[in-house]
Amino acid sequence: MIKTLIPALFLIASTFSSIANASFIVEQYDDFWSSSLANLQTYANNNAASTIASFEYLDFSDTNSNLDFSGFNLWPSDAPVYSGANAAINSTFFVKATGLFDIAADGNYNIRTYNDDGVFVFIDNVLQISDPTLHPPVHFYTGHDFLSAGTHSIELYFFENAGGANLEVGISGNNNSSYSLLNSAAVPEPSIIALFAAGLVGLGVVRRRRTQK
Repeated sequence: MIKTLIPALFLIASTFSSIANASFIVEQYDDFWSSSLANLQTYANNNAASTIASFEYLDFSDTNSNLDFSGFNLWPSDAPVYSGANAAINSTFFVKATGLFDIAADGNYNIRTYNDDGVFVFIDNVLQISDPTLHPPVHFYTGHDFLSAGTHSIELYFFENAGGANLEVGISGNNNSSYSLLNSAAVPEPSIIALFAAGLVGLGVVRRRRTQK
């Protein structure tokens, strides 16, 4: 019986020791843009994304610009070969980004974007930032909210119409005036959850056999 229990218990132990960083999922839709949030949502709901990629931070540029923080990612459709701000692939598009982030302690937090062009940001399904305008990457847009300790969701729509495409999402708060890049939450990967389920099934089988005896 002990020999049977050990593998199942090992699976469960592995579940809690194998926590990995989740990622923000970024879906890029090429050759379409709109300054209307409703139009972007409708298009994303009814069309397949041109490219999909995952990132630890929401920090993108096609102009080789560090913006507010050092370093950046290429947009998903541009990642295979960097083509620059004037390339057709970067001229007209929008992205939908979704994911989770962690808050260590209760407090008032600011979510800030540095964007070119417009952006809409939902935190826990509440619209916090609404920028439906075309402009260069010199504008900061900030949403304020009380966030409890734990995991929270973000859903973001960014659009670009000609020229450079830049976006950074930062966070500050809880008596901290400095900003840092918003980092994706640490949650179990699907494979880890599957192992956890297998471990529970194993324990259930052993318990039933023991009861029958």
